Amino acid sequence: KGEFSIIVNAVKGKRVVPVTYKTKAVIIATAGNQVLPLIETLPNFVKKFFGMVKYTRTINIYCIGKTKLFKNISAIWLPLQETPYFSAIFHNWHQRKYNEWAYFGLNVRENMISKFKQGNRFDHKKIEKLIHNQFKGIKDIEINKIHYWKSALPVFYPGYLQKVYSFLRQSNHERRIFYAGDYLENPSIEGAVTSGLKAADRVLRSID
Repeated sequence: KGEFSIIVNAVKGKRVVPVTYKTKAVIIATAGNQVLPLIETLPNFVKKFFGMVKYTRTINIYCIGKTKLFKNISAIWLPLQETPYFSAIFHNWHQRKYNEWAYFGLNVRENMISKFKQGNRFDHKKIEKLIHNQFKGIKDIEINKIHYWKSALPVFYPGYLQKVYSFLRQSNHERRIFYAGDYLENPSIEGAVTSGLKAADRVLRSID
């Protein structure tokens, strides 16, 4: 019948149990470096392409502190000579300001991740001290959350777009599995959304 099974984890009461669904088509919309473990049997050209998809990594640190830094700006890209640890600092505009207090976030440079992450743990006090040393204009820093992002942005290295176009041409004849993600368009939210719209259009055309 051209159907295949999808096994997902579902919560039933206090237990997580595998549930199997039968389907004729599926859109895989996830980071490109996480596609291969999802499907047991894939054509060789698909395995080859996704084996070449690479992503950058980063750590996002969300804090609160006393500062006037974000009075007229929302984000600053930080040159390497200014700080070897952070690539950007940004204001969390969706969080309400309280007088001189501001919510903000920091992006950690990929080559500095090991300085912040020890196994699966983060030393908040050590990181707060490092932020104080790097940003003298921010006082009384407290970390609210630290998120390790192992699939931050797809790497568009020289020759990568040719591999994408070749993959799309070959997969265009597929009528059961459709792929969507920033790795197929450009490394941004807009790229992910555009790719999703194109995948949805292919699905609709395949069932006409």
